[in-house]
Amino acid sequence: MKNFHQKMCVTRFTERSFTTLIICLTMLITALVQCNPATAAIRAVVIEGEAAPGFDDGFIFSDLAGAKGAINNSGQAVFTATVNTILNSGSTNYFTLWRENSGTAELIARTKEIAPGISGSALFSSFSNPNINDPGQVAFIARLTEESGGNSVTDVSLWKGTPGSISMVAREGDTAPGYSGDTFGEMFSAIGGDTVAFNNDGRVAFINNLNNASARNSVWQENASGLTMLAKTGWAVPGFADATYGEFHAGIPLNNNGDLAFFPNIVGNFDWTHLTGAYLVQKAINGNVTTKYTGFKTAAPGVAGKTFQSFPTGSQNYDMNASGQLVFEAALEYGGTVDHTNISGIWSDAFGSLALVARQGSQATGTPADAVFSSFNSPLVMNDSGQVAFGASLKTDAGGVDNTNNNGIWLETGGVLDLIARAGDRAPGTPDGVVFNSQFINYAINSAGQVCFHTSMTGPGIDYTNSAGIWLYDPSDGLSLVVREGDEVTLTSGETVTFIDIVADFPGSCSGGSDGRARYFNNSGEIAFKAAVSPGYREGFFIANTDNGSATELIADAGANQSAAEGNTVALDASGSTATGSTIATYSWTQTDSSGITITLSSSTSINPTFTAPQVDSSTTLIFSLTVTDSVGSTSTDSVSITISNSGDSGDTDNTDDDSSTTGCFISNLK
Repeated sequence: MKNFHQKMCVTRFTERSFTTLIICLTMLITALVQCNPATAAIRAVVIEGEAAPGFDDGFIFSDLAGAKGAINNSGQAVFTATVNTILNSGSTNYFTLWRENSGTAELIARTKEIAPGISGSALFSSFSNPNINDPGQVAFIARLTEESGGNSVTDVSLWKGTPGSISMVAREGDTAPGYSGDTFGEMFSAIGGDTVAFNNDGRVAFINNLNNASARNSVWQENASGLTMLAKTGWAVPGFADATYGEFHAGIPLNNNGDLAFFPNIVGNFDWTHLTGAYLVQKAINGNVTTKYTGFKTAAPGVAGKTFQSFPTGSQNYDMNASGQLVFEAALEYGGTVDHTNISGIWSDAFGSLALVARQGSQATGTPADAVFSSFNSPLVMNDSGQVAFGASLKTDAGGVDNTNNNGIWLETGGVLDLIARAGDRAPGTPDGVVFNSQFINYAINSAGQVCFHTSMTGPGIDYTNSAGIWLYDPSDGLSLVVREGDEVTLTSGETVTFIDIVADFPGSCSGGSDGRARYFNNSGEIAFKAAVSPGYREGFFIANTDNGSATELIADAGANQSAAEGNTVALDASGSTATGSTIATYSWTQTDSSGITITLSSSTSINPTFTAPQVDSSTTLIFSLTVTDSVGSTSTDSVSITISNSGDSGDTDNTDDDSSTTGCFISNLK
């Protein structure tokens, strides 16, 4: 049996071993350069053109453009997709929502279907960005369409549950629980793109624009007794006399302890400032709202004599982890030594009291002297260990900074800042001379302190077919390439395709992982991403498993060579095949000999297919190739020989593999 599953070169030394070694190394280096192997096992969650499970024959996944998805720590994915069939009478389209479980797509909901458990005949008409928690529950926003008085009425609703068991949490126009004068508006959002915060207890949190002219905004959290409104425009602010809530900034994190953070501005008469507004960082713990930090006249740690002026307005400019620790961007009060070049900074309370992480105008760690931060990018993400990852731009025309190297990603751990990657730096896993060349705006962090990001490259041999990729930073192993355009992946169908467009926007929101926001990078080192492949142009969702600590190993075993007489039943045997760190998903048998005899197996996809030995004029050897594919998309191949003897011909009876050799270099599965 010959196994080609390992990415290695095997040499058996003879008297010519040195020469063979040199040849082998040369072949290996050449193969590595040409193949540019990805460092992760990659599997397709869904790809355009595949049959849609549970639909009638002819229905396929037809359009993933604009579709969104996310992943949990169990490696389950949730995604939206268009399902379509084209018949003689025309086409039929459904927009659908799915959860993947152990490699199988399970339908959660589809358009043109009656929404379950509510009165009337409301139909699902669309789905927004879904979220999935670690137990596999899904939360999503849906639009409902219902006929009323001859008119089509559309409203927005919030749902949660699992395939076959979903229920509505809230709906536009319904009375807000506990407040008969308020009804829900059309916005159910914890972060941009209509994604609600959703924790492992299966509870949601969101901001809603109540249908009440005097209450433009409100913050809601689900607890054991149902939905509770924590704050709304016009309410008195706890701890502040004569102050009421104004607007609430988009984006609220919710952790598994039920801690929720939000950033309101408040209005009233204050001693701190002549202005009519102030900004707060507030937390709700078990429904009790407390103020953590205040803007205006409050000392800003790490900046001597300076005070905060405002907190972030962006939905991804702050984060919270499982312990309720916060990180946020803030602006200092303008004046004196504070101007537009150094007014903003990042603060975190992950290691005790609030502390400065980085400030506009300060030296950028890992860059030459006089290279300083110019501005900070979103997202700002924190993991459960309190590590903070952020992107930033550098001031040009100082410290050797120009438009080719003026941005990067940094990681802060316990007050120590490290540069992870910077534009103009060598792009690992690519030929010499290839460098990063664009902004780092799509990145995420997990609990192990790993950071993944998507960016593009420039340099020798780089064109539109191979200019983008995904990289992983590991605190122990540094920076490595995960996948890039031009790499190949084998689908579970056995088809090998090439990545031609790795989409810049990841399917899930940027997240530290325990903030209740949708994520595309989990604590097991799995990265969910969108990409288009060839042949053709088919988009799909893929998951790359980068966990080297539990790397997968797949070994196909087609069984021992056999001999059989004409007319006897022959059984092939793949039961010796093994998978470490994954599971075997499919078996595929193919006849590969040149005997001219065509064999029909009882099944080409079973572990133990059988066939009847054919009539032969003389001893004839049949060869069958076995390919096994595992749950992460890796493949391994082995073959077996079956020698058929005619009457009076004993044939090959050694029943052993004939795989011996003296010297060889075997390179396979480099993708």
